[in-house]
Amino acid sequence: SKLYIRWSQWGLLCSHSRCHGTTPREPWEYGGTALKVFREFAMLRYSLLPYLYSCAYESSKTGMPIIRPLILEYQEDLTTRELDTEYLLGPSLLVVPVLNEDDEVEYYLPEGMWLDWWTRRTIEGGLWKKEKVPLNRIPLFIRENALIPRVEPMNYVNEKPYKEVKLEVFLRDKAHFNYYFDKEDFLIKAMREEDIVTLSLGPSEKSWTIELYDEDAPKNIRCENCVLTSQSYDIKLRKVIIKLDNIKKEAKIRVFF
Repeated sequence: SKLYIRWSQWGLLCSHSRCHGTTPREPWEYGGTALKVFREFAMLRYSLLPYLYSCAYESSKTGMPIIRPLILEYQEDLTTRELDTEYLLGPSLLVVPVLNEDDEVEYYLPEGMWLDWWTRRTIEGGLWKKEKVPLNRIPLFIRENALIPRVEPMNYVNEKPYKEVKLEVFLRDKAHFNYYFDKEDFLIKAMREEDIVTLSLGPSEKSWTIELYDEDAPKNIRCENCVLTSQSYDIKLRKVIIKLDNIKKEAKIRVFF
């Protein structure tokens, strides 16, 4: 059961996920815990479809792989040359599979700031970490200058029309992401200049929720070419939440801190 859970967590955070094998591979064949964890990671994967699909489209055009060894993105970091037990999923997610029975992992975070996926707390990189990992999680981190589009998970792709997208932003200075999903294709950009963060995206027929992590409470938010439907701030997570609609052409959102 534990082996099935650990392998399914790893497999569901890859470019392609299939339950292949000569013996039963359905999660309910391995008990209630396996079914619960498998479902949670399957829902995580389905929520990441815009991100994964965009990365796949980029791969088809440029040859840049979706699953990337750390040396590909950190060529000046000598430590990454020997790492083969962790990887980047696209440009912005660091995945650390749990490969042993005692649930302990030792992994390396390259230089820069990282955001723990589960706690949304920041961690400064350039160091090794060792921890015991609960069975329902694996170490997963958001890289600095990340733009990660997500949707509500469905039972299968296009079960219902995608009406809303959430964009998770972890910005230090500047970032861009080529968004290609559900018949929409545009560049998402973000830049920090002193006390102002500027984002641009669209046009889009969907509603967007932008979540900026590791930020102070904003003093003001201004939008062009879209409608700002609501704004809020989560003081515990240091998260700015901006809801947009009616994005007829490229929208610009300026957040003043």
